[in-house]
Amino acid sequence: FWLKLPFGRRSWLILRLFLSHRVDNAMFCGRYCKLITNTEGSSLAEYLHLFKRATVVDFVIAVILAVEAGVGFSHNLVTALRFVCVVLFFIDGVLMYAFRRKVVASMNDPTAVEALIRQKRVNVAFSSFAFLIYIIEHILSLSIGTIVSAVILFIIKGMRILAINSFSTWVRRYWSLQAGAGAMNIEPVA
Repeated sequence: FWLKLPFGRRSWLILRLFLSHRVDNAMFCGRYCKLITNTEGSSLAEYLHLFKRATVVDFVIAVILAVEAGVGFSHNLVTALRFVCVVLFFIDGVLMYAFRRKVVASMNDPTAVEALIRQKRVNVAFSSFAFLIYIIEHILSLSIGTIVSAVILFIIKGMRILAINSFSTWVRRYWSLQAGAGAMNIEPVA
């Protein structure tokens, strides 16, 4: 069905909402749901792709927030929080890039499990903190356009944090087996 939401003063933003009875098809979160709910059926290639996507998305969000903060610049708390969000999302992207490089560099090292899990925890904690600051910033500046973009980002970022967090379950189960054999399988599991 079509949902009309007021956007700005007189214009209307028309959104097509695809309602689905399956959660994994809603909001393009199917990949995230698979990694969260079917960790055993996931491969290292899927996680590496997740880390690459997460890095790119964090940088894109940082740029969008920087432009948004620059356009509506004023000396108030919301603008300050917006600039903090820009910095946090940029750092989050850098951390995710470093984590992906560490995973690739450690592919045949069965002793790297604890270091990878520790780095994953740092990434999840930092992503959650950046996400919390973003939520606070949007609550302070509520508008319909902000709410629509926030809901989309909340769902995608939340699902991504959960998917990244599921990597520790996967790495505990498969890392030492594959790394000990000397050949990491980065092919997706069917």
